[in-house]
Amino acid sequence: MPYAFLILIAALICIYLEFFLPGGILALIGSFLYLISIVFAFFDVEVDSIYKVIFAIASAFSVMLLIYIALKQIKNRKSSNDFFLQTDQEGFKASSYRQDLIGKEGISLCDLKPSGYILIDEQKFSAIADTGYIDANRQIVVIAGSGGNLLVKHLETR
Repeated sequence: MPYAFLILIAALICIYLEFFLPGGILALIGSFLYLISIVFAFFDVEVDSIYKVIFAIASAFSVMLLIYIALKQIKNRKSSNDFFLQTDQEGFKASSYRQDLIGKEGISLCDLKPSGYILIDEQKFSAIADTGYIDANRQIVVIAGSGGNLLVKHLETR
């Protein structure tokens, strides 16, 4: 049984260190050592069965307590070299459309089914058809925008 205790302590140390040195290897080694300690405890013929069960329950409780303590330490740690983001990303936009193009007229460079490219003031833009399908070389007007695309509709000829 003393070997089981020593192996269990080594397993707990590996599992604890995994929280601060991520990578998975220490957790794998710690889990393997934990199982080995349980096997050593249960195959020890000199110890009564009740002590083996107590060892298994106590070792499971010690792992849960260790995880709780490690997570609490991570939460309360004030370090500038953390893995965790300290600020939010409010205001971040992956892409946006040019709002000054709303109301401008142009021509569809390809079939918009419903997305494709348009030409406004000799510049090429990504667009989405509001009505679903617009043929190539048709007059369009920009009515809105979404993300990095302009929302367009077919301009009726007068």
